[in-house]
Amino acid sequence: QERLTAQIADAVFQQLSPRAVVVVARATHLCMAMRGAHKREAQAVTRAVRGEHYLARISNFK
Repeated sequence: QERLTAQIADAVFQQLSPRAVVVVARATHLCMAMRGAHKREAQAVTRAVRGEHYLARISNFK
């Protein structure tokens, strides 16, 4: 999931040349929902930020 989030951010940043890009991905992990923890709502959230000028400000975005 981390790699996919980073790849999406990289592609958008390279293709559109925006000033900044923030990609937030939320996914349910079947390994936690079906095995082990048995938590159906178990989700992982990853974030990728691109853009030098906005990196400090956007990195605090939740």
